[in-house]
Amino acid sequence: MRRFFSGVSVICFLFSLFMFMAIFQNWNIAFVEYLYEISLFIPLFAGVLGVISACFSVKGLERIALLSLNALMVIYLGGFSFVAIYGFQDP
Repeated sequence: MRRFFSGVSVICFLFSLFMFMAIFQNWNIAFVEYLYEISLFIPLFAGVLGVISACFSVKGLERIALLSLNALMVIYLGGFSFVAIYGFQDP
């Protein structure tokens, strides 16, 4: 079961990273654009799910790596979401 949580954590990290990269690379992928139309916070939710599942993954270096990667992704996506919501408002 711990391997399952490790796999879920890796998938959530890659999903968040893929959606994060799609913003800056101007990839015109219909599925990614559809997910961003639903909510800006979907990659952030995937990162949080990755952190939670990394807590239940295999102990040792794998858990530390998964926790740190997913936590950094949550911090970056949270910062960019904050800038996108509050930083681009007209004064």
